[in-house]
Amino acid sequence: MALFVSLNQLIDLLLAPFHRLNPLPQLVILSLVSSILLLVVFKKVSNQEVIKRHKDKIFGNFLEIAIYRDQFRRSLRCQANVLKHNLLYLKALGLPFLLMLPPMLLICLQLDYRLGYQPLKPGSSFIIEAQLTNDALTRQPDILDTLTITTSETVSIESPALRLPGSGQVFWQARVSAVGSPNFIAFNLPGQVDTIRKELAINTASGRFSPETNAMTSWQDMLTSGEAPLPPTSWLSSIRVSYPQAEYPLWHWRFSPILYFFILTTLFGLALKPFLRVTL
Repeated sequence: MALFVSLNQLIDLLLAPFHRLNPLPQLVILSLVSSILLLVVFKKVSNQEVIKRHKDKIFGNFLEIAIYRDQFRRSLRCQANVLKHNLLYLKALGLPFLLMLPPMLLICLQLDYRLGYQPLKPGSSFIIEAQLTNDALTRQPDILDTLTITTSETVSIESPALRLPGSGQVFWQARVSAVGSPNFIAFNLPGQVDTIRKELAINTASGRFSPETNAMTSWQDMLTSGEAPLPPTSWLSSIRVSYPQAEYPLWHWRFSPILYFFILTTLFGLALKPFLRVTL
């Protein structure tokens, strides 16, 4: 847990100069920097000579097939060589790509925390979900009925709480009623001293925000929350706000930020690899 919290804070510091930019320029800059770093790492961890040799062999055999296409046995032998060198080429690429997979996963998580969702707009409605822990439900059977919510002056609750005893969930429908600060929702239980609070991203957001805040008790929790975790003694296991998912334009299409990042990183990588002398 401490590793993810520290990593989030480190990335916050590195990206602080770009927080004033709109999301799309941030996405382009992140893709460009990532493509350069990934090319440098790939060059260091891969055997460039082996990769180049197998690519040359594949090209040479294809050329030989075209020249001697009327010689069946020779063409068949060249096709077998193409298959062999293709497999050896993929083997030479396999280990470097596996080594690059963890940093790519971390980049995608950080990208999702910062650009994966849109802040709430003034006048928009959204859903708040609170999930109680199994321990709290066992010790206090009536805890679901006593959970209440308070909000900042910029948010109003539009509906009574929908309580689901079977799953330990409580839902509210809320609306952004004004623009200002602070922006938060807070959960209270009778007899509990601590109030559990979640900050809201409304209208604009600088830095990361996540639709879900959880206790980070599992790897899945760590991978889905970009915010500070709930306290270990919390009687809530997660809080979720229905932020709209973000999509970004590219020509005539719109893509999620992670797919957009992969497309841009690939294009930047192909354009920059000759300058960095990287063979893929």
